[in-house]
Amino acid sequence: MLLVVVLAALWWILAGHDPSSWWIGAPAVAATAWFFRPVRRAAALRPAGVAAFVAYFVRGSFAGGLDVAWRVARPSLPIDPAFVAHRLRHPEGHPARLLVVATLSLLPGTLAAAVEDDLLIVHALDPRFASPAALAELERRAGEVFAAGAGRP
Repeated sequence: MLLVVVLAALWWILAGHDPSSWWIGAPAVAATAWFFRPVRRAAALRPAGVAAFVAYFVRGSFAGGLDVAWRVARPSLPIDPAFVAHRLRHPEGHPARLLVVATLSLLPGTLAAAVEDDLLIVHALDPRFASPAALAELERRAGEVFAAGAGRP
């Protein structure tokens, strides 16, 4: 129920308080809450881990966004696109694994192109965006969001 309230409040803020937006917002909130049922059952969140992850994500998104904007604004468009393979440390079904893959695609300059077994294929505008250290840090922080044993089938 808390998830529905949070999602509805988020919709209300993003839609600019327009009552007619609920024709789309209500089904979107309901569908999102329904799709997150398995994750909610499997995952015990750590509030400190969630707060730290949000701060990490906002900081990384802002810094990466500035870097991507700088690259686009340059006449020479200094990019070095690459595919990078990364072995995921969280097992299949673990909510931290889902968080890593979803978050990676939201961070500027990177896209989770594929997941094959335990191998994550990342497309990056520059390989530095998807360095082993950067991906390990993302996985570590995603793991800290969930309590020990979360997501075990």
